Amino acid sequence: MSGRVLRRRAAAVLVVAAVCAVLAVPPPEQTEAAWTDAEVVQGAYTALTVPAPTYVSCSGTGLLSLGESMTINWRTAANAGQLVVEYEYFDKDGLLQPVTQLLLGNGTVTTTTPNPGDPTLQRTVIQAAALGGLLGSSKSVFIRHSGPNGANDWKSAWIGVRGTWNIIGFSGCAPATHP
Repeated sequence: MSGRVLRRRAAAVLVVAAVCAVLAVPPPEQTEAAWTDAEVVQGAYTALTVPAPTYVSCSGTGLLSLGESMTINWRTAANAGQLVVEYEYFDKDGLLQPVTQLLLGNGTVTTTTPNPGDPTLQRTVIQAAALGGLLGSSKSVFIRHSGPNGANDWKSAWIGVRGTWNIIGFSGCAPATHP
């Protein structure tokens, strides 16, 4: 016999042995597990909505570009205790702003709760650098809440206030739209 015939017979024997092995394996046993269940569970889910702060009022001080500050009074939501407060602060100052900022430093932003009996009332004070508004200036502050974990996108809408100063002093403040 030739090698070719031997290879064919060997292949045939292997195929017959494989078919016999498959037929000899018992079928899988029945279990109590099932892909469906007769029980029905229902529930309502709502997404987290981060409450926005609420603008209350603002005021400002400053005379001849000295002691410029703007005070913003705003409210947090009653359930905002674990939320984080975020700020954005924009200066749009007069001609000497880059020089005075370099020499005298930037202003500061601080927030306090002025009335311990009303923890939702917040006061944010923006203290400008000395002479920051010489020849006119505008400062905008935007405040919002965000979720307690910075890795998420749960953020409220911004509230904003723009204060303006001229060479004489504070000229007013008004709500502003976030850019």
